[in-house]
Amino acid sequence: MKGPTPSDFLSLSSEIASGVREIFAAKELNWAMTGEKDGQHIGDVTVDDYVIERLVGGGFSTFSEESGWHGEGRYLVVVDPVDGSTNASRGLPSFALSLALVEGEELLAGRVFDLSNGDLYSAESGKGASLNNQLLKGATGEILLSNAILALNGFPGRYYGWRQYRALGSAALEISMVAAGKIDAFVDHSESGLAPWDYLGALAIAREVGCSFAWLSDYQSQSQGQVQSPFKFEDGFGGGGVVGEYDGESSANLEGDGGDQRFVEAVGGSGGRVECNSAPANLLEVEITNSFRVALSGGRRRLLVARTDQLLDELLSALGRP
Repeated sequence: MKGPTPSDFLSLSSEIASGVREIFAAKELNWAMTGEKDGQHIGDVTVDDYVIERLVGGGFSTFSEESGWHGEGRYLVVVDPVDGSTNASRGLPSFALSLALVEGEELLAGRVFDLSNGDLYSAESGKGASLNNQLLKGATGEILLSNAILALNGFPGRYYGWRQYRALGSAALEISMVAAGKIDAFVDHSESGLAPWDYLGALAIAREVGCSFAWLSDYQSQSQGQVQSPFKFEDGFGGGGVVGEYDGESSANLEGDGGDQRFVEAVGGSGGRVECNSAPANLLEVEITNSFRVALSGGRRRLLVARTDQLLDELLSALGRP
C-alpha cells in the first residue's frame, strides 16, 4: 500500500485544523489542569487526541508535546495541538495549532493555524510560504531596531532599543507573524527556552521568506542580556561533532545545499557569530532535525528570528551590550 505524501499532509492538516476550530467553537473544552504534566490542560489533551488520531490514521508518524510518539511512517509530524493554551484557557485570542512535517533529516513543511481567527500560515521547503493562500514576501530594505516592533517571550530584563514590543503568548504565531511582516522580530528571553514543537512549524515558514535566525546561548545575566558560549553544530543524534565554531576573531563559513538565509549565534557578548550564507536548510537539518530526537525529549533553546540580516545584527549587538 502506498504511503502518504507531503501533499497528503497539507490537505489532511487543513481538515484537521477545521475540526479543531469546530471543537473550540463548541466551547466545551475543559481548561482545568490535568495534574500529569506541568502546565498541561485537559483541553490540550482533548485537542491532541483529535489531531493525533487523524494524523496516525493518515499514515504519519507523530511526536506531540502532550503525548509523545505515535504511529509509524516515512514522514514524521511534530505537533503542538494548542500553542498558547494559557491564552485559550482565559479567552485571549492568541493560540494556534502548529504542525511540522519532517522526513529523515529534512524539514519539509510547516503549518500554523491561528485558532482564534482562522488564519493559515503555510510553507513547503523550496516552494515559498503563504498566509491564507497569499504568497508571503521577504522584507525589502533595512529595518532599524529603533523602528522595529518585536515579539518578546519572557522578560528581557532591560530595554535595548526597540520602538514597541508585543508579548502574545504563542511562539508559533509570533514567528509566523514575523514571516508575514506583521512583526519585525521575535526574541525568546524565557528561562526555559523553546522546544522543537514550539517553533518547528513556524520556522519552516520564516525560512521560506528569507528571515534570519539565531540560537541564543544562556545569558550570563538576564538583566544585561549578555550572550555566552560558542555555537556548535552537532552531528548525529546529539553527538559532539563540531561542524562550525566561532573563535571570537573570525567567522566560520559552512558549506551545504542551497538556500540563502543565515543561521548565526552571538558569543561572548561581542556580537560574534557562526555564519552560513549558502546552506540554511542544511544547517537546519544538522542543528534541529539531525539531533531533534534528543531535543524532543527535553532539549530547549532560545531563539531569535528577524525579518532581515541587518536587524538580526542590530539585535545581537544590542543583546551583547552590558
